[in-house]
Amino acid sequence: METRYLDWDSQFFGFKTARILPAALEQAELYRLLDNLRKKGTRLVYWGACSEPPFDVTHLGGRLVDRKTIFEMDLPAAIFHDDAPSIPILPYIPGAGDEILFELALQAGEYSRFARDPQFPHEIFQALYREWMRKSLSGELADAVLAAGSAEQPLGMVTLSAKSDHGEIGLIAVDAAARGRHIGAALVRAAQAWYLERGLKRARVVTQGENLPACRLYAKCGYTISEVEYLYHFWL
Repeated sequence: METRYLDWDSQFFGFKTARILPAALEQAELYRLLDNLRKKGTRLVYWGACSEPPFDVTHLGGRLVDRKTIFEMDLPAAIFHDDAPSIPILPYIPGAGDEILFELALQAGEYSRFARDPQFPHEIFQALYREWMRKSLSGELADAVLAAGSAEQPLGMVTLSAKSDHGEIGLIAVDAAARGRHIGAALVRAAQAWYLERGLKRARVVTQGENLPACRLYAKCGYTISEVEYLYHFWL
């Protein structure tokens, strides 16, 4: 199988969405797959390349929307910095500060491919990240949500999942008005402690290569880059 229709994305966005599966393609192969999807009424196509293609993807209508960057670390090597603030990091309390958490979710997505693709409807981006937060709070997409500051007026948040062999951050954000106070480092450190409490020895987080503040934060907290994927959007 070379392409796959994305049922959830298509239903949520309101238009047919698909993914091209091979991570390395020649220009003629990519053109053929796009042409087949176009004939089937596809509107948006994702392609994740394992390296920068040796041809100009824009000639096929593609736009590089993200350098998906995966950071990983062994938890015993966690670095605990002295500059993180003595700010409370608390478990989510249902009903407390929910609307602020939804707003923080939008800030978490400000570098995402859905926010940075000028052709992607902004209202759908907002709905997508609000849905991500809603499902994180309900336990569908996260095992825990931690808030910085107070449960009722959080200055930042992080969503966490315990996988079979590692812990993973889903969403993380610090309110724009509270940045520069090392709250992000405190959230990452709390995430590491949460993983260790559950016997997990490895941590993982995905961010965007253009999100330099996040990349610097993860490097500072002991993470290293394990993989980079070049994500393209094609509007047909």
